Amino acid sequence: MEREAHWTESLAVGSRGYVERIQPLILSRRETDLIERPFGWVLKEDEVPFNAKRV
Repeated sequence: MEREAHWTESLAVGSRGYVERIQPLILSRRETDLIERPFGWVLKEDEVPFNAKRV
């Protein structure tokens, strides 16, 4: 077995319509990115380095 990062590192995975409906429901202080992949669409939080200061 091999870990598939799109399942464990994403906020939502599915069709574009599904991911767009989920996006405003996620309570997050970070911005999110909607990314197209060969298997569908992925909603992810923007990556922030561990020691970065948030504004």
